[in-house]
Amino acid sequence: MNTVEAARGPAGRDGWGLVAAKGAFLLIVLVMAFALAAVAPLPLWSTSLAVGLVTGAVLLAFHAYGTADARGPAGRFGLANWVTLFRLNLVALMLLALWPDAGSARLFWLLFAMAAIALALDGVDGWLARRRREASRFGERFDMGADTAFTIIVTLCLVRLELVGPWVILIGLMRPAFVAAARFWPRLAVPLAPSRGRKLACGLALGLLVAGLAPILAPLAPQLAFAALAVLAWSFGRDLRCLLARGAAA
Repeated sequence: MNTVEAARGPAGRDGWGLVAAKGAFLLIVLVMAFALAAVAPLPLWSTSLAVGLVTGAVLLAFHAYGTADARGPAGRFGLANWVTLFRLNLVALMLLALWPDAGSARLFWLLFAMAAIALALDGVDGWLARRRREASRFGERFDMGADTAFTIIVTLCLVRLELVGPWVILIGLMRPAFVAAARFWPRLAVPLAPSRGRKLACGLALGLLVAGLAPILAPLAPQLAFAALAVLAWSFGRDLRCLLARGAAA
């Protein structure tokens, strides 16, 4: 089975509605790529290449990921993963926008729009996976990776636009640092129970960071970023206490 077949799944399984939805995701991200090329300014080939590379790399990774069961029902790249891929493409375009001189008000608004769309879709992929029974180990790891990349790139945007000092990058590195620590301290690798408070804290922190990218809220970006750091510190601290308490009890 080639990469395209792995992404589409068995012939005839996707109805016209799903094909249209996937096409809409690709069309919107291409429109964003063209807009970024015009506003940044960047060569059109660079933004188009970024979308192509991200999409191709993800589909290849999906095809190479474990067994068909690990990839999801029938080994298909479902609609939930397409939403995550759309978000990751927006993140890649945001990263690309950091290279030119960042001084255009239109670029500020475009970055904020891309970040706001990516944030609005955060959680939609998980909801679709549950509703459409497309949940998989690949989808879970893909979503977590996209969330981490989004957080890091938003903090880099805040620094590149000179809205917040370099310290804000620590917010994006909190989750990778936690995962890295778990490799050396197995007590931190114990799965945590689902928590609404954890989800709300993460969503609130990301919302505060993205709000700092809005030109009208730019003067408040440092305060918003500090509030995001405080929220995430509380959430990580609570989970850390829970894991340490489990280890002590064991």
